Amino acid sequence: MPLALATGASGGAALATTGPLIGQTLGIVAGAGTVDAAAGAQGVTTVAADDEGAFSVWNWSGYPEDFPKPEGPFRLITDPEYSASRAEADAANRALHQADPALQGLDMHEIQPVKFGGSPTDLANKIAPSRAEHVGPTTWWNQLMAALQGH
Repeated sequence: MPLALATGASGGAALATTGPLIGQTLGIVAGAGTVDAAAGAQGVTTVAADDEGAFSVWNWSGYPEDFPKPEGPFRLITDPEYSASRAEADAANRALHQADPALQGLDMHEIQPVKFGGSPTDLANKIAPSRAEHVGPTTWWNQLMAALQGH
């Protein structure tokens, strides 16, 4: 089960468990047109874009049921902003792994991915799933990114 991270009174990370996950494929509606992502009949994720590139997801079909869903708004960020934010997240994740032996062998996952405008360092935006658990939400976000980019 993934570990949810929260800041304790002393500033350290406290751990809590959440349930298992299942990843699925998706289709999306973005702006004025429909974009089909990977083939699959597991549901449709609808995305409404605003003038500045921010968008909301209100249909989470195919997203792992027991995995935390971020509230958004979302914004697909690109380089150099993404590279800088990803480097911050990687440094924070390394520090968390070094500080807490319970995280050994677990991945670090940002609930609102850095690529979608999530905080790279806020503990409230991080959980620690196993590699197998991490596949589901990572696949879902990657499919959404590909669909938004027209792939």
